[in-house]
Amino acid sequence: MQPLVTLPSIEWRALSFASILLVSLFVLNCQNGVEGLLAPPPICTAQVQQSGMIASETWSCAIQSVIALYGFENSFEPVFLAHNKTLFNNLNESLFSVLWESIEEYYPIHAAELNDISSTFSNLGHYVSVEYLAAWVWFHELAHTTASTLEMPTGCTAVITRRGDAKGFFHARNMDQTPSQARNLTVHFLFKNPNSTDPNDIWFEAVDWYWITTGFMTGVKKGVISVQENWRDASKPFSVEDIVSYAANGVIPQVFLFRESFQRNYNPKDLLASWSQVQLASPMYVIATSSDDAVIITRDVDTFRATAMDATAWFLVQTNYDPWLPDNPEDPRRTHAIAMLNAFGYTEAMSLSPLGAYAIAVTPGVLNNDTAYTSVMDPMNPSTQSSGLPLCVVHN
Repeated sequence: MQPLVTLPSIEWRALSFASILLVSLFVLNCQNGVEGLLAPPPICTAQVQQSGMIASETWSCAIQSVIALYGFENSFEPVFLAHNKTLFNNLNESLFSVLWESIEEYYPIHAAELNDISSTFSNLGHYVSVEYLAAWVWFHELAHTTASTLEMPTGCTAVITRRGDAKGFFHARNMDQTPSQARNLTVHFLFKNPNSTDPNDIWFEAVDWYWITTGFMTGVKKGVISVQENWRDASKPFSVEDIVSYAANGVIPQVFLFRESFQRNYNPKDLLASWSQVQLASPMYVIATSSDDAVIITRDVDTFRATAMDATAWFLVQTNYDPWLPDNPEDPRRTHAIAMLNAFGYTEAMSLSPLGAYAIAVTPGVLNNDTAYTSVMDPMNPSTQSSGLPLCVVHN
């Protein structure tokens, strides 16, 4: 799809701190409940049990919050129907049971939670089977196969800027997906530490619409790391049989990757090593920041290549093309973002506030018609009172 506006003739150097300030004030107004193009997603607190399982009330909160805001018919239903048409209806019916059984065998905690999600839908009068949810767990991998007729959106952007007042980085993230109602599924989760008696002790945070799988693609662990996934095309399509084989052998689905590693309390180096080396079933980009590193990990199923922000650089941008290759001329989101960052320069607006990275991410030419939500992660904020995910807006 074409971006909302193409901006080839703008003189970026004419933009100033005032531009960022205007964007920031607009965002803050929206965050305070002023109706407009942007709105914060519902927030659900996730009680993590000692076993690692998330309490069923978390998923009930998410489902009921979405339906209360948009109704089933303007949220889950059109998303399910759209992806049934382009993917799930093209699969053999027996495949759904095979995928479900693999999750039961290798990821029993996720299987139990998928049962909770299915039951919540059923209690609200909507039939969504665990086998169907299991296919959603493997959505990214199956979308890389010959069974998929989905034309992938010009999807997902990371804009990272170096903090000027402390170690670490500001990490802005656009999640792009179709159909448009997918944005209505967006929920912000606060995962509570099961080993703490402090009710305000947030272990990690996530924002996503992929939570219907019990996983997420955007997350932050305060004081440790921020991370997002971006779609990466395969050099050639996989077969459905390839994905079934990976699932049958316990390979981790992409959508479980970040949650599984966050719950194991890895330090940043361990997390980056794990995300680089773990066996996958399809390609992806992992974009992450910690106190010392901002890195793009370009993944194939069993190989990786890391592209880190240079020590003398102050920004890093990633979309859906290998970092060492040029943009697709029809999708120059990265080119636009880099041009704006170079024009602004490493000013106070960029180095002392996450709103600088946010302003780049929500500028037309980087933002596009498929952007579901934009979040800003600030994992190394030294304030103990601040959230690691201080800002998220859904684009309506």
